[in-house]
Amino acid sequence: MKKKAVFEEKWLQKWKSLDSHIKIDSYRIFSRYVGEDINILPLEYCATVIEPFLNPKQFWAYYNDKNMFDKIFGTDILPKTIIRNIDGSYYTADYKIYKEKILSLSIASKCIIVKPSIDGESGRGVVKLQKGNGNINLESLRCQFGENFIVQECLSQHPYMSQFNNTSVNTIRVMTYRSLATNEVVIPNAILRVGAEGKDVDNAHAGGMFCGISANGVLGKYMCDYLGNKKKSFNGVDYSNSDFCIPNYNRVKEFAKEVADKVLHHRLLALDIMLDEQGNPKLIEVNVGGFSAWLFQYTNGSAFGQYTDEVISFLMEKK
Repeated sequence: MKKKAVFEEKWLQKWKSLDSHIKIDSYRIFSRYVGEDINILPLEYCATVIEPFLNPKQFWAYYNDKNMFDKIFGTDILPKTIIRNIDGSYYTADYKIYKEKILSLSIASKCIIVKPSIDGESGRGVVKLQKGNGNINLESLRCQFGENFIVQECLSQHPYMSQFNNTSVNTIRVMTYRSLATNEVVIPNAILRVGAEGKDVDNAHAGGMFCGISANGVLGKYMCDYLGNKKKSFNGVDYSNSDFCIPNYNRVKEFAKEVADKVLHHRLLALDIMLDEQGNPKLIEVNVGGFSAWLFQYTNGSAFGQYTDEVISFLMEKK
């Protein structure tokens, strides 16, 4: 990215106070999407310094294991767990060893989601299964998914969210930050993720796209893919001439803060939240590592926004 952007010197002055080797690339790229904002986060510095500082790596594994979500966050806000595989052993939803010798498990739901409980990123390995007879074969699951996975009931999303794509659960990616100054959880950013038509997942790396969400829940006027390609419409839905607004968005933000309050070891989270048929938020994913700042900086603004100086100040102290 060789073409210069406005305020490059101011941006460099701000960020080189932390690292004299900061490259201008992030500012040149993202300023063309969200404007000449010197708070734009340099992605390489986020991954190597800011993330490890805010989210100590020794705790990542615990919060990345989907089989622990019911214990950490409670069952009411999550999709209903049917059965879980932990290190090769089957456990019930309430973490009791599954001792039945019968390999076929009868379930009420005819649609289930199977996903890796660890090391599952960008929707990889997530499979949606239609169970015509209401049964699942545990041995078949083990052969297909190996060890460490979770089986959950499918959730039906709110009709308003289905209009963007009805084959995937379209989630709201909410960035939460526990302030270094006050320990209060705040929400600097949020986006809507929409799956490609016919796909089960909404991840950008699986063909999905995303758009910005304002503080009051209004969607941005364009969609973006993971390479930064912009589109006015996606799946036949025109965003440029519409005033879409996320239903019950104030509750979504409250919900995100409630979830973040239960993660005491980490200050920076990316939460994936869906709205069920009644408009109630449900927690789908908690990301404590590999923070994708580019999602926000392609669509919404600088990642930390008004909290950027606060983060820089504390990093300078630790430096």
